[in-house]
Amino acid sequence: MKRIDKNAIFDIFERITKSDTAENLKKIFSEIIIEYFDVSNLLLFEVIEERSVTNSRSFDTVLVDVLNHEKPPFIIKKDSPLDNCLKKNDVVHGKINSTSINDFLYPIQESYVITHILKISIREEKKALEDIKPLVKIFGNQLSILHERDKDGLTGLYNRNYYNKVSLLINYSDIEENVKKYTHLAIIDIDFFKKVNDVYGHLIGDEVLINFASLIKTLFRREDSKIRYGGEEFCILLKEIGNDEAYDVIERFRSAVETHKFPRIGHMTVSIGYSEILKVDDPFSVYDKADKALYYAKDNGRNQVINSVALKVLEKKEPVVRDITLWED
Repeated sequence: MKRIDKNAIFDIFERITKSDTAENLKKIFSEIIIEYFDVSNLLLFEVIEERSVTNSRSFDTVLVDVLNHEKPPFIIKKDSPLDNCLKKNDVVHGKINSTSINDFLYPIQESYVITHILKISIREEKKALEDIKPLVKIFGNQLSILHERDKDGLTGLYNRNYYNKVSLLINYSDIEENVKKYTHLAIIDIDFFKKVNDVYGHLIGDEVLINFASLIKTLFRREDSKIRYGGEEFCILLKEIGNDEAYDVIERFRSAVETHKFPRIGHMTVSIGYSEILKVDDPFSVYDKADKALYYAKDNGRNQVINSVALKVLEKKEPVVRDITLWED
């Protein structure tokens, strides 16, 4: 355990502010707490959603352990320490049975909203309140900055800036064994979206994009990175998924969009190209493969999912054009 002095404070601040992604920041912050404090246990929970309780105006809050992706999300119990931490928006303290070890729960805010809860077990109560609490606030502020920088203002999805950073993680040699890896990249393009803007105007076009992003958030998994790459083009980086399952997930999304009725517009469709991420791939090669599959889908009928592996076979066949409805009156 290192001593907290002037040099340590500069070291901590520099390490926190130099983090370039939220995922990396969470890891570094946890390492700092363990490194500088006599912590016997550390957990970092993310508030991922609030589910409405049937026939009630109350909500169930769902948390996930961001440092251990193998653990499933869970609903916190009413009036539990975690629940009290959220309700009070303040540090919750309790002792572990009759031992001298204290449990502390710290709410972590981003733009006045609690997004995470830090749980530590520590003997020194004074350090927990005087030293760790200010670090939690710095961590929350930096997390908020990173999220704002990496988020698309219209849809709330990640933006191209985030993609450019996270796509570097596709190189397997740079990823630790216990970290889930990206295995597939899907590029999604809304068919004939320009006509929506031309006929209905950009305000309606923005409404369609917001609605479309909501479908992406609902139908893809929490661990998948969901990105608005630009305009009506979106990227999904899927983690730890087999080839058959990847196709099923992507095709399910295409089908859901086709049957979804967008406000004022009616039905729309999407074209999707996707590629498996191989060990030999770099960020440019994997995007190029998925992009070529996307353009084959667009040039040969749209409203379909094309795998880059099958592209050479498909290019030898006659294109099949589907009859599709762009939107309803």
